[in-house]
Amino acid sequence: MKKTAYLLGILIISASLLTACGNNSKTISNKNETSTHYVSGVTKKVDDTQKATDDAGQAKLLAIKNINLTKNIKGTTFKFKDAKILEIKTNNKSQRDTDEKNFGVTLPDTYYEFALYYDLTNNNKTALQINTPELILPNKVQVQPNQGSMDSLVGETIQAGAKKEGMVGAIVEKTDVSKISKFKYVTSNMSSDDDSININATTFELNK
Repeated sequence: MKKTAYLLGILIISASLLTACGNNSKTISNKNETSTHYVSGVTKKVDDTQKATDDAGQAKLLAIKNINLTKNIKGTTFKFKDAKILEIKTNNKSQRDTDEKNFGVTLPDTYYEFALYYDLTNNNKTALQINTPELILPNKVQVQPNQGSMDSLVGETIQAGAKKEGMVGAIVEKTDVSKISKFKYVTSNMSSDDDSININATTFELNK
């Protein structure tokens, strides 16, 4: 996705997203192309469907959960909003290209995506570098950007007192539709340029 070239178009379902790739190291700024099957306001309730385009498959919302969870850690505030699982049906590779680049995996004609929307606020007095948020799936497998997951804020810098909207996603199994409350979010390591602030990766359970 571009602009982040990672998945800025993907803040779809509830905003406009972006994507990224990497791991919890210090400087990562691989951005992707915009995915067109995420459009603001489209999939809001189960069975809502977005039609396929030349470069994106048909997207159907299979599950949605309002998280409404706030977590604070060392001067940063995570506000988790909605979690969704989508079924994506494609007819050709061009409709899968963007997701394959964002998630770093080869995809079949029909696949399933988990998407979690959140706000990140930096309450510190200095800017923070965001590295690579990850997800722990219901089967306990931890996935990182470009290896089965993606995050719109990878490589971003969040200024002091600023808030950014983010989205983290993963390729999942159809059976995970009934397990939408069992996903866990792993924050990235975050640090200031002068290393006066260092925030270690922390796991948040989304069902609390």
